[in-house]
Amino acid sequence: MNILFVEDRTARLSSLIQRIESILGHDCHVFSSISAAQAFLVEPGSDVLAGVVSQRLCANVASPLGQLPTIVISDGLPVKANMLIKAENVLDYVMDYGQHNHFQIISLLRRAQFQGKIKILVVDNEQVVRNLFCNVLKKHGFHMLQAKNGIDALNMLAEHSEIRLVLTEMDMPGMSGEALIHAIREKTNKQELPIIGLADGENDQETLQFLRIGANDVITKPPRLLHEVIVRVMQNLAIAESFQEILELSRKDSLTGLFNRRHFYETAEKLFAQVRRGKINVAVAMIDIDNFKKVNDTLGHAAGDIAILDTGRILKGCLRDTDVVARFGGEEYCIMLAGLESTRDACLVMSRMVARVREHRMRFEGVEFSITVSCGVALHPMDSLEEMIKESDRLLLEAKAKGKDCLVCSDP
Repeated sequence: MNILFVEDRTARLSSLIQRIESILGHDCHVFSSISAAQAFLVEPGSDVLAGVVSQRLCANVASPLGQLPTIVISDGLPVKANMLIKAENVLDYVMDYGQHNHFQIISLLRRAQFQGKIKILVVDNEQVVRNLFCNVLKKHGFHMLQAKNGIDALNMLAEHSEIRLVLTEMDMPGMSGEALIHAIREKTNKQELPIIGLADGENDQETLQFLRIGANDVITKPPRLLHEVIVRVMQNLAIAESFQEILELSRKDSLTGLFNRRHFYETAEKLFAQVRRGKINVAVAMIDIDNFKKVNDTLGHAAGDIAILDTGRILKGCLRDTDVVARFGGEEYCIMLAGLESTRDACLVMSRMVARVREHRMRFEGVEFSITVSCGVALHPMDSLEEMIKESDRLLLEAKAKGKDCLVCSDP
């Protein structure tokens, strides 16, 4: 995917583009005018995700690149309320290209991938109020849903798991806003699903009540300024997205993107509880790269990182969504294969994995190299997950002793 920049002062973009290409993996193209960017958009196979446009160069700041999701860099120029209200397909207005805004720009570009798919639910007894908020936010590419009371809202939340934000009033028939917020907070916290209260502008106590019972923010109803709705919605979504990114980073190994050891135990223990109830079959495999020190010593640690990364990709490619794979540390990986018809199937899967690693060729600084792995597979459920991991580790040592580049499964 490509990202377009419309900016005539290109020196300001180098560090931001470097971060975007490193973190998101998208190619960035810089144009000095809107017309040049638009010409690129109509080229066959341009495949553009979003645009980042300097407000100085926009003739139409409300929709600078037509239907393309766009971030507008205001560059010190005022962002007027009517600009926000009229804006269509503008993800947000950002002050400048400073490093302090890089995270916000990258988060907005991530959001562009889900343009039209991010769902927001507006809950209010009055149709005219619901329509007001929906019409304002729909222009910014959000998929808007409506509910007239708390009961309808809970049904809507159950039906649409993609809802990322809820706006609700307090006084509704059937189920009040307070009861709705309590019901939501029993299942999701403030970081997972932000709630913005729609408070009576003449009732300060209602504003305080919203915040006390679990709302993240409050907007008066009707809003004093329509652009306040956009700003507050954007800010609450950004905070929630940042939390999810931090949570995801805490679960993942930074090099391979696989689960880390801690999250493996958390996830695998839940699956193992189903084993105790006789509901599923599982196997646990321990994998280790053979002669890894030799790779580091002869080619360097960067080549070792390539070996670790490619092995992780091969493992992931051999598994199903129901399986759990983690980098346990160093050059060692652990897998729980779950939902097997027969535990012997795990030996077939891991045998294919060993062969694929053996056949895979890697390159580092013009040098081609390959690696092998050894694998131990514990097939029979034991009293605990820890025991199965220890057994697979023992079988891994057997595979090493047999000459490496092989797997050893527990006896049938």
